[in-house]
Amino acid sequence: MNNSVHHLWKGLFAIVVISLLSATSGWAQIALSLRYSNTDGRYHVYLKPTSTPGSVTNPNLTDGSSIITITSATGSLSISSVNSSNPSSSWSLIDVQRNNGDVSSGAPANTDFFVFAPSGDFSSISYASGTEVPLFDFAVSGVCSGTLDILPALGQTAGGSLFNISSYYSVRGFTTGIGTNHFLATYNIDGVCPPDLTSAFSQPQPSLTAKVSSTLPFTVNNISLGQTAGLITATVTIPATLSVASAFTSGTWGCSVTNNVVSCTTTTSIAALSSSTINIPILPSVAAIGTSITFTGGVSTIGDINTSNNPAAPLTISTPVQVGSPDLISSLSSPVPALMAGATSSMTYSLTNIGGGPTTGPILASMTLPANLTALASFTSGGWSCATTGNVVSCTYTPAFAIDATTSFNISVTPTVAAINSTAVFSGTVTTASDSNPANNNPASFTVTPPVVAGPPDLITAIGQPSPAFVAGSTSTVPFTVNNIGSGPTIGTTTVTLTLPTGTTATGNFTSGVWGCATVSGLVSCTTATVLAIGSSSTISIPITPATSTIGSSLTFSGTVSTPGESVTANNGSGNTVTSTTVAAGNPDLTTQMAQPTPALVANSASTLAVTIQNSGFGATTSTLTASVTLPVNTTAPATFSSGVWGCATVGSVVSCTSTTPIAISGVSTISIAVTPLIATIGSSLTFAASVVTSGETVTANNGSTLTASPAVAAGAPDLIVAAGQPTPVLVVDATSSLPISLTNIGAGPTTGTTTVLITLPAGVSAPATFSTATFGCSTSGSLISCITSQQVSIGGSLTLNASIIPGVATLGTTPSLTVSVGTPSETVVSNNTAILTVTSAVQPTTLVVSVKAWLQGAGAQTNSPTLANADGLMRDDLRVAGLLPTTEPYTALGYSAVVATSIAPSVTATTGADAIVDWILLELRDANQPTTVVRRQAALLQRDGDIVATDGVSPVSILAPTGSYYVAVRHRNHLGAMLETSVGLSGTVTSVNFTNTTATYGANAQTSVGGKYSLWAGNANGGPGTTSGQNTLIAQGLGSDRSTVTNQVTGASGNSTGVNTFISAGYQQTDVNMDGKAIASGQRADNSFILNVVLSSSLNSAAVNSFIITQRLP
Repeated sequence: MNNSVHHLWKGLFAIVVISLLSATSGWAQIALSLRYSNTDGRYHVYLKPTSTPGSVTNPNLTDGSSIITITSATGSLSISSVNSSNPSSSWSLIDVQRNNGDVSSGAPANTDFFVFAPSGDFSSISYASGTEVPLFDFAVSGVCSGTLDILPALGQTAGGSLFNISSYYSVRGFTTGIGTNHFLATYNIDGVCPPDLTSAFSQPQPSLTAKVSSTLPFTVNNISLGQTAGLITATVTIPATLSVASAFTSGTWGCSVTNNVVSCTTTTSIAALSSSTINIPILPSVAAIGTSITFTGGVSTIGDINTSNNPAAPLTISTPVQVGSPDLISSLSSPVPALMAGATSSMTYSLTNIGGGPTTGPILASMTLPANLTALASFTSGGWSCATTGNVVSCTYTPAFAIDATTSFNISVTPTVAAINSTAVFSGTVTTASDSNPANNNPASFTVTPPVVAGPPDLITAIGQPSPAFVAGSTSTVPFTVNNIGSGPTIGTTTVTLTLPTGTTATGNFTSGVWGCATVSGLVSCTTATVLAIGSSSTISIPITPATSTIGSSLTFSGTVSTPGESVTANNGSGNTVTSTTVAAGNPDLTTQMAQPTPALVANSASTLAVTIQNSGFGATTSTLTASVTLPVNTTAPATFSSGVWGCATVGSVVSCTSTTPIAISGVSTISIAVTPLIATIGSSLTFAASVVTSGETVTANNGSTLTASPAVAAGAPDLIVAAGQPTPVLVVDATSSLPISLTNIGAGPTTGTTTVLITLPAGVSAPATFSTATFGCSTSGSLISCITSQQVSIGGSLTLNASIIPGVATLGTTPSLTVSVGTPSETVVSNNTAILTVTSAVQPTTLVVSVKAWLQGAGAQTNSPTLANADGLMRDDLRVAGLLPTTEPYTALGYSAVVATSIAPSVTATTGADAIVDWILLELRDANQPTTVVRRQAALLQRDGDIVATDGVSPVSILAPTGSYYVAVRHRNHLGAMLETSVGLSGTVTSVNFTNTTATYGANAQTSVGGKYSLWAGNANGGPGTTSGQNTLIAQGLGSDRSTVTNQVTGASGNSTGVNTFISAGYQQTDVNMDGKAIASGQRADNSFILNVVLSSSLNSAAVNSFIITQRLP
């Protein structure tokens, strides 16, 4: 219904309620509410009792007596999806009636009626005055025009079949009879249909091109059944690379822009299911070229039913922003400075590309010059190439002209004198291909003010040749001409000055035409007040007389002019060289003179002898000059040298020098000769003779001269050099060697005091605290040996000494370097006083000699019993007898590092008896402080009687190592090694070590006993240098078993094609633990049986178990 009817009904309800309450106490009434919820987009109906029920204590809903009718404009909407709250699942839409104008029933016209009623009898809801109870809610579809309302309960019941509708609500306990209508009021009616706005972008039109305006459509849609009411705000974010007007309107929308965010508002309502479009003007910048642009935006308004769909889907332009066309604009600047006849002014022609794309071809710019103005025929400026034809300057720019770029070039224009007082008008044109707006290309024509003015004068000068030609003592006239090449006449006094060359004079005061002149101190000054018109000239004739000092020379004159108002003065001066010869030259006359040598002559030292040649004649020399100096006996000069303009060579005792450089009249030329007297001249006075010749001389008697040097030749300073030889004998650790040193005096004088030799020792090398050698007494302090002698070293003499040096252990294997230097008083050359010696042979270690005795259980016992000694009490040499002993030690191949590689001659194995060779053995010297560190390993030979000998088969073993204390260890390829319990001192003297007697060894049970001799444990078929299990253990049964190694070697032996363990593998093998030359896994003399018996025989194996392990006792 419309608002007026709605308010009328509400007023009537209020009256009825008041009257009922006043008429009948105990009655109570109810009110209904209809409200729209933004939360679920549905309409909700509520009930609220307006007074407390009477005496009935159980006021409940009656059956079938409640009807609520909702009204709306006819035919505009539909109601569906009824959802009950109280009573639960009871309310439903039971009838829909549409009144298109028949009002006979008294019902509102043009109104649709939607009738809701509960089903059945519900007695679960209790009511209290003022407490709201939700009844039901429903959805609306279609177009909502106006509002929804609750039909008032005032006689809206019609007879007949046309209408039978009402709003009727009864509550038990409120009246005594069912059917009484207790609904007489409404409250909080909110049936307005809310809007629901969405927004969307359309593609810009036209498509985006740099610097070309486009329109971005942004559409606001109302997809709801209700129209908007109030302010609508749309917001669109424009990317930073696009610009938009700060404010604009579009339809009913007013828009403003802040930081590229467009905010548009309108109060014009958008009807249900309608839309409104905002056209946003946008302009892509150059930075947008090639980029993909994205727009975002949204809309909002009061009462929007669903704000989640207000933002528009972002619009990303599918085609990147395109490059546009160029658009050139140009301008011409006023001439700077203002136009002046004869003066050049500069005009700037500026162009800017305001378009959206670069130029694709050359740019052509032209400027039309006014009459009587000129420009250069061709020039370049700012990348432009220009040419002037007639009065048109045409310029071309070929590089691509970028967007927003600016270029300019300068045109120099010069008004002629004819342009004075005229007004200059300039115009120009600009063209280029693809210009999007040629109409704005050309610069505006403009008229230069003020008119062209007259320029300043510009004077230049010229000096002519003298007339007649110069003659010494005679006066000639030199013409000096002044020309005005400027654009204006002179306006004051003009002054000319002429500088006279040395040796010339001019008349003190004279006049020449309009000029008055005066000469003061070699400067001629002339003035005139006469105006020099444009293009005119004036000449001064200056009388000049050359003196005799100018004979043979060409005179140079220079002059200048000045006048007020002149702006260009760089061309005021002029110069002219007079080329005529003034006086014919005479003949040269040469003399020589020598100065005392500097410094005074000292034997073996160079002094400078200066020979001066002077021309005392009347003419310069014109041909080659030759000077010669005869040297005294035992005096030398460089074989060839140059001195100034002279080139010299010495042959024998004559120094000959030549020069082609002329010597002028009274001129001199000096030759400096380095002369060196030899030692034989000491104490004598030397006499030098000089002479000079050249062609054209008429007087030659004065060409020569002599000089006796004073004082006599003095003796020079000594000059010692030193050399060191290789030490003898070669350096051995802790042994003294002799270092030979020799020094020689190569100077020009003997030594006059003590001579000192210093020897700097390297780290690790020492010397005795004091010692003597030859005439030297020596002392050592730290690393410095100082040896001093007072014996004089004569010129050419030598001295020798031998220094004692002792290399320490730290130098072992190195080649030390020693520094030797020598010094004596009065020596002037010390750069050759030092020598450095690097020893060529590395420092050798001390040879330690050791006699070791050891016993092998495998060779010392019978082949089938490890505890039963051989009958002869010696070890067996079965390997030697069978010819199986290798000539090269086997331990390097087994993985032992740093073994001193040795080999033996075949004759060594020929020895028989007690000294016969049993096998190779390995000796180790271990660090006395850290016995795990092996200092030296050396392979040696074991004899049958237990002696370990060198590879010659007889000598004690010599080991290269520093003298000191060591732990001595002995090892064998298939026996467990042993080491002395304490270190022993070793040196070059034989030291005996016996492992077979009671000498204590490192670790418990390190050896076994065979025939009363301590022996290395036999059976280590896995033996090696490592410390892993197997290499340092003896195992008969279990993981890493040595017997398994024997079996594997035998079954895999070459020739054992069937792989049987009874095969006998002959050879020099680690698995041959009883050392009979055969590896046997099973059978008689089997090595596996030997290993088992060794394990069982250990005194520590008290339980006699096969799995007992014997461990090698080496740290």
